[in-house]
Amino acid sequence: MLGSPTNTMRLLLFMNSIERRKNIMNEKEYLNEKEVSQKICRALSSLRNDRFNRKGIPYIKVGRSVRYSYKDVIAFMENCKVKFGSV
Repeated sequence: MLGSPTNTMRLLLFMNSIERRKNIMNEKEYLNEKEVSQKICRALSSLRNDRFNRKGIPYIKVGRSVRYSYKDVIAFMENCKVKFGSV
């Protein structure tokens, strides 16, 4: 469940780690499938199934190499955010 505190914390940690990494690595714009899998805590096979079924995070494929745009990964995670109405 994406709205659980554990997954919310993972998303925050993911976004912070990517930001730190961007600063260190001269703004790396693309992540490989293993990096995305680790950061969003989804199995590599799930990402591959999503690509096969043409759903999930948009990707770029050059030869056998698959890359995900940092901005697309963040946008995908933001779209999965569970929002609560004000009381």
